[in-house]
Amino acid sequence: MARQNYAAQNEHESLVSVIKAFLSDQFVENVAKAVQQTPNPDSEQIKLTKEQCVSAFKDRLIADMGFMVNETDKKDTASYAKEALERRELHMPALSISCGTCNKCAHNEFVVTDQCQGCLARPCTNCPFGAIEFVNGKSHINKEKCKRCGICAKSCPYGAIIKRTMPCAAVCPVDAVEKTQSGCANINEEKCISCGQCAAACPFGAIMARSEIIDVLKAIKAGKKVIAMPAPAIMGQFGMASIAQILSAFIKAGFTDAIEVAVGADITTRNEAVELAERMENGAPFMTTSCCPAYYNAVRKHIPEMQEFVSHTLTPMQYTARLLKKRDPECVTVFIGPCMAKRVEGFHDEYTDFVLNNKEVEALFEVLNIVPKDLPEEKQDDNASKQGRGFALTGGVAEAVVSLKTCEVCPVAINGLNKESVRQLKMYAKNRKADGNLVEVMACTGGCVGGPGVAAPIKNAMKEIKDRMAKSEDLKL
Repeated sequence: MARQNYAAQNEHESLVSVIKAFLSDQFVENVAKAVQQTPNPDSEQIKLTKEQCVSAFKDRLIADMGFMVNETDKKDTASYAKEALERRELHMPALSISCGTCNKCAHNEFVVTDQCQGCLARPCTNCPFGAIEFVNGKSHINKEKCKRCGICAKSCPYGAIIKRTMPCAAVCPVDAVEKTQSGCANINEEKCISCGQCAAACPFGAIMARSEIIDVLKAIKAGKKVIAMPAPAIMGQFGMASIAQILSAFIKAGFTDAIEVAVGADITTRNEAVELAERMENGAPFMTTSCCPAYYNAVRKHIPEMQEFVSHTLTPMQYTARLLKKRDPECVTVFIGPCMAKRVEGFHDEYTDFVLNNKEVEALFEVLNIVPKDLPEEKQDDNASKQGRGFALTGGVAEAVVSLKTCEVCPVAINGLNKESVRQLKMYAKNRKADGNLVEVMACTGGCVGGPGVAAPIKNAMKEIKDRMAKSEDLKL
């Protein structure tokens, strides 16, 4: 798949380099060589110098080997590779920021651009703090007086006054992205809900997730029974491949077996539908879904008053992992999906051993020359329901619960967590009343299919998911 920009190319090439190095049986040596083979972009088209590109790629390699890139102990790449081979357990947090790659964007300040016409009416002078001054006939903002209210920007008929901000901080729904004294962005772990929106928004690719790809490949190489658990959002990530072809691709890649997490989604639906009916009978005003780990991280850290309304039902990933561990306690379970927060959920779930995202799987398939849509359907699908496969889309969880008719359901969907939707959830908790009795919360706009770890455009993926749902049977209670 063609990369749409240098940041995406950098991310993909790093994953490919790490996977190739591991499979070569000369991991340490080849990872060290990969730094010298940094993709060389057209210097006339990007801001970074060659040296900065090398530094950014090195940090990306370190993250893809499973380490933080903002740690003070800056070893060489080979040392990280040796440590990755010896590692026996993973650590949190899931996200870190490469300060060498970070653009150190200005944050929350208003500036006058060259579009200022020096007009006679000067509507920008309505600033209540007297921060607008004039230099050579054009507007200028006195930063000492400016309170960042934005009135001047709203008043300018030419749009000459703009607000500069950090893209990563602007999209964070809980203000977890802060600025260090050096100007670099930093993630406040006490606030972070691991939704990954900051990583997706950073135009420089400076926010990087710890990958678990090496740990998974180590387990496969050791001959362990490693089972892939692709989420419903896997559909559409590899062209027109069917779910049976995608499951077959995992086995061809070295996994012992593969099972759809949509099977676990069917268990979630049944349990959540029964739980909702019981809560309604007991007079509860509403219940929220519990499938999105970024949402319940937000509840735990920022909206504790919402806790009593969150469903106690486990997530599809957890139910699927439990099914597999019941069959074989020694198996290694690997969840695959586009979600960043699943890394945190998997870390705390004793039944889920590792978590990969779709981009990592795409890179693995590329290295192994596996094209899912060209494979025979040797591995049959798991007969998951239409509703279970719809969990990938906003509204899908609620629609699944509605379909079982355990009680009268009035669903409402929170389509993406942002500052406004967090305020809305806080009001629901405060007033003990929502716009419906089943509130589905998805941290990513569009649902899981819009997560930060997707490998394909959301429109393509949504079409494939809906096509697959149309060919599936309805869920029965």
